[in-house]
Amino acid sequence: MVTILASTQGQAPADREAQQLAQLDGFVRLARAQIPASQQRFAHLDPARPLTWRAFRSIPLLTRAALQDAGETLQLTRPPAGLEITGKTTTSGSTGTPITTKSTWGLGAFNRALQIRIQRLHGFDFNATCAFITAPTPPGYADPPRGRAGGAWAAPFGRGVGHQLDLLASTDDQLDWLVELAPRYL
Repeated sequence: MVTILASTQGQAPADREAQQLAQLDGFVRLARAQIPASQQRFAHLDPARPLTWRAFRSIPLLTRAALQDAGETLQLTRPPAGLEITGKTTTSGSTGTPITTKSTWGLGAFNRALQIRIQRLHGFDFNATCAFITAPTPPGYADPPRGRAGGAWAAPFGRGVGHQLDLLASTDDQLDWLVELAPRYL
């Protein structure tokens, strides 16, 4: 997937936009057919016509409140291969209203490819150490003061060790851990 993203980077903008619009059209059609909450949001779009940028921009934005209210109705009813639910992600709730979303293998792979692409563009050294202060973990998994040393954070592109510390560690524990570890990336 990283290779695919890199290959589109040099495309003429019009070609890339046409490809993106075709992919969005497929997504909108799938969502209309299989995501109950999307049926109303996309009702104004003509299913007999290909999606245009103007039509795409007319789709109402999904607010945090609407996302929370929709719950399970924002999930595919019959996910195609690669889009089956494999986990969930919850935001920190810094606004006072955390959001929980379902994740898939395909979404995880796509996000990882985007992350690697951006890191390559910025000249990251994938053999350097990286530290992650992660969402709460099971007791004993990434507790202070040492956290947890994992595998290569950018495999297969490098061998730099990824270290984790639980987000629930105190600020002092987090700072002590970072000073002791001295990672190149955080």
